[in-house]
Amino acid sequence: MSITQSNVVFVYNSEDPDGIYFAKRYADIHNITEEQLIGIDTETEEIVDSFQDFKDQLETPLRNKLLELKDSGRNIYAIVLGWRIPGGFWHNGKIISATSRISAIAPIEEDMDLDLNKRNPLYNRGVFKRYDEEDSASALVVTRLDAPIKQVMDRKFDEISTATYGTKADGLFYFDLYSGYGDGERASQYQERLDLFDKNTKDRLSIPVEKTVKLDDFTDVFFGQLRDDSIYWGWGFDAIGNGYFFNQSRNRTFFYNADFNSLRSIRSFNVTYPGVMAIDNGYVAVAGAMDEITRTDEVVVSPPIISPYSPYDIYDPYDPYTSGSIGVPSDEIIIDNLDPYFGDELNPYEPLDLIDTYNPEDLDGAEGSYDIFLDPIPFFDSVLRGAKLGESFLFSNPFLNNSMSIFGDPLMPIDIENTDTNLEQINVFESFDIISEHYAKAYSYLTRRAAAAHGMLSRVVDTCEIDYATTFITPSANVASELSYDRVFSKMTKLGQTCQDWATSSAFNLLPPKEPTFVEYLYFSEQSISDLFLVGGGNQIQVKEKLPERLIYSEGSWMFEAVIQEMDPNLFFLIQFELLISLSADFEENDIIFDIRSVEDLSRWEYEEPFGVFTPLTYWGVPSNLKGRRIRFRSDEFQKFTRFTKLYIKYRQVGDAFFYTPYTDFTDIVSH
Repeated sequence: MSITQSNVVFVYNSEDPDGIYFAKRYADIHNITEEQLIGIDTETEEIVDSFQDFKDQLETPLRNKLLELKDSGRNIYAIVLGWRIPGGFWHNGKIISATSRISAIAPIEEDMDLDLNKRNPLYNRGVFKRYDEEDSASALVVTRLDAPIKQVMDRKFDEISTATYGTKADGLFYFDLYSGYGDGERASQYQERLDLFDKNTKDRLSIPVEKTVKLDDFTDVFFGQLRDDSIYWGWGFDAIGNGYFFNQSRNRTFFYNADFNSLRSIRSFNVTYPGVMAIDNGYVAVAGAMDEITRTDEVVVSPPIISPYSPYDIYDPYDPYTSGSIGVPSDEIIIDNLDPYFGDELNPYEPLDLIDTYNPEDLDGAEGSYDIFLDPIPFFDSVLRGAKLGESFLFSNPFLNNSMSIFGDPLMPIDIENTDTNLEQINVFESFDIISEHYAKAYSYLTRRAAAAHGMLSRVVDTCEIDYATTFITPSANVASELSYDRVFSKMTKLGQTCQDWATSSAFNLLPPKEPTFVEYLYFSEQSISDLFLVGGGNQIQVKEKLPERLIYSEGSWMFEAVIQEMDPNLFFLIQFELLISLSADFEENDIIFDIRSVEDLSRWEYEEPFGVFTPLTYWGVPSNLKGRRIRFRSDEFQKFTRFTKLYIKYRQVGDAFFYTPYTDFTDIVSH
């Protein structure tokens, strides 16, 4: 069950006379019970002096209350930190937000350490699902509702009350791709995420979009003022005035500026923090950071040398960490014979190299903070799938225990019409891509079978044993006739022509030619196709004369596709991939034709991100949160086989130097 009003609590300062007033206002809005209003006796400072003070004043009392509610049969998924509840605490000279910390105390049965920038296990999951009881053991949905004075808070509650059942984004979406500040690899990675959203997700939104355009590498572009705005997502500026927001004429639904001080203090007057100014100017939901928190971890986990998820087979010749031996009994495995670089002074996997050690002198300003920014792809994907504000924020937040915060009601829906109502369904073009690929595979299998049947008949005819030939000539001739290539060609030609007709009729009014021919269909949809499909369709010559060569797969090329599997439910990995290609099912050592590793050559690999779109693999690898998405490899010109060749494939995922999944076996027929 996803989040409802029965799974939320409102936390207020019981020592402040206005605390219970706003708690009851929230209860009236959502019709929640008195036991869901949690009063805590805490100091009224917005930022308390230390983590220990925060823990003593808020975290521990709140956790005890949540445990009491759970024991009584009520599961809590969402928490609103309300009037005069601390918004954060100081830690090593930086502000850690209360929403981020409280979100990280799950599971509430355990007393969780302050693990700075802890990876959020619910961030950008490969297979979408709404927040539920299982997720509440990983991270809680937490938001803030506070203000400088009671009158302002009352006004915000009036706005929230109006938006209880959804606030329709009836204005413009201002999307600022290029204002970003700072250089460096992590800043570039965030820019790439914004570009990916722009290309593949933004068009699913039904509202008009205003976006910045990159002029050159030396010119900053930005919006001078927001007019008729409903949504803002951008980055780069860290101070604005009231004049930035023109008089409100539309529902101001959600505002996020990727900087380091947008929500530094929502109780302050006369500040220029972008997020606070957005709240003051009518936005009902605002996300932003309270401070700059620099990450220092490049590789998050260093698993044990012997992976419990990859049991060693004493006869497995494919263990890359043995010292040249065919198999190593598990009771003889030691670090020395697992390490191919043992004794090598150039060993790239020295133990400390697997995790960056913290050295303050190595930190270069704010560079490490860029990857804590919210991700627009899972945020808007969640919104369009019906997730509430709190869920969407959590699913788009890469890390917990840092400065990221959010103002708003976690139960508020953001009403944006999804132009792609059939997101989980494949479209006409993807359907035909699958059809044509399977058609070519089927043609290849049937051709191999026809060749095998003909070979069987030839062996019977050529035998020197009369009794053998007499016994088997009739049944083998019947089999060869039934499975003959002539029959294959006849059946497949009819099927191929039907597939072509389906593609052109299904694409009616979807391409520039309203009623495309098959050649026009391939050309305007930019779909590649196997030459074998054209052979089976009976129009190979006519189509190839008119079709660009780039849209026909090279003969003998092949493709491998698999679903990304979970490496470990409790660990985060940046996954790389390996393939072993053989012509023998036994995979004898000398029969391995290709040993393909993505870490050595990324050029032929791509993975699914966002859903339904394939993106080139980078040297970072695929984040393990994308389990359930697809990984794909396409052969190059030096990895071709003769058409109809049967391939035996071993595939596995590599998490780091010593953590990998067992091999999974596949077979395939070269059908291009």
